[in-house]
Amino acid sequence: MTPARPEFDGTWVLLPELSFYDTGTPPRAGTYTVTHDGDKVGFSVSWENDDGQAMAVKFGGPLGPKVVVDDTPGVTHARFDMAPDGALVSEAFNGQDRVAYAMRRVSADGRLLSILQRITGPDGREMRIYQLYRRAGAARPH
Repeated sequence: MTPARPEFDGTWVLLPELSFYDTGTPPRAGTYTVTHDGDKVGFSVSWENDDGQAMAVKFGGPLGPKVVVDDTPGVTHARFDMAPDGALVSEAFNGQDRVAYAMRRVSADGRLLSILQRITGPDGREMRIYQLYRRAGAARPH
């Protein structure tokens, strides 16, 4: 079992002006909630697209190197683990193909969450997304 890292827990508010997308534009607004219960981690993400459309997704599973079945559309199985350097990493697969990878880090002061994602599109091209969030209720960083 890989121990959960409590510094990731909580709700985080997107800083769209400090986020980068290979294609398209960052959402207008968003929240990212991380929870853990024993050896399981959960994610709840909601955002508002540039056109005002509200979107949301929930996913998660046991922490550790084992790949588990996942029912997220377009995903057959996933893995959630803590990297030796303290990053919270997830990978999603569709059959043998990795379709998503995310690496999350919390700043030393616990106020910021950075997420680097690599997502493979239907055309096989990889897109990179970098998002920066501040902890909900935390003072806005200077």
